[in-house]
Amino acid sequence: MYQINKISAAILFFSVILLVIIGTVIGPLVFEIEDIGASIKEQNQNILVLEERTIKAKEFREFRAKNGEDLAKLEKALVNMEMPLDFINFLEKVSEECQVDSSFFPAPSSKAEKDSLPSVSFQIVLTGNFSSAMKFLKKIESGPYLIEIRNLTVKNEQNTLDVEGNDDQKGQVKLDISIKAYAKKQI
Repeated sequence: MYQINKISAAILFFSVILLVIIGTVIGPLVFEIEDIGASIKEQNQNILVLEERTIKAKEFREFRAKNGEDLAKLEKALVNMEMPLDFINFLEKVSEECQVDSSFFPAPSSKAEKDSLPSVSFQIVLTGNFSSAMKFLKKIESGPYLIEIRNLTVKNEQNTLDVEGNDDQKGQVKLDISIKAYAKKQI
């Protein structure tokens, strides 16, 4: 019996030593292998994302090469949000061509309206005969800029007499126009 106790004690001693060796040597190796596996999985996901971005960039380059002329036209149709001087010059030129008196004011954008496209709002006040005013509207609608007429009010101007007593503003109308000109996104 004493022999069996010695053997049991020796087996127990070597089992404890084996568990200590497994716990101190093999345990950290298993955790390190798990960390390396997680790192490899993350790198594979990053590679997939980069491959997807590369494919999209290639598709965009092909699209741009195929549609570059149309994109350039679209770029010209959008107003510079920071400095809409070209657009204002266009409006002034059209009002001169149509022989209407005009004034342009920046209009605040409504806060309730959330648009996915950036835009600049303007208030335009025109005074002239009705046909010239309609000619102005047709020209800005068919002009090179992408615009939306938001509101249009037409009023008949009161007739006034000049110094000699003649009717000074026969057939004159006053147009109050709110427009939204779509703009380039600022990066």
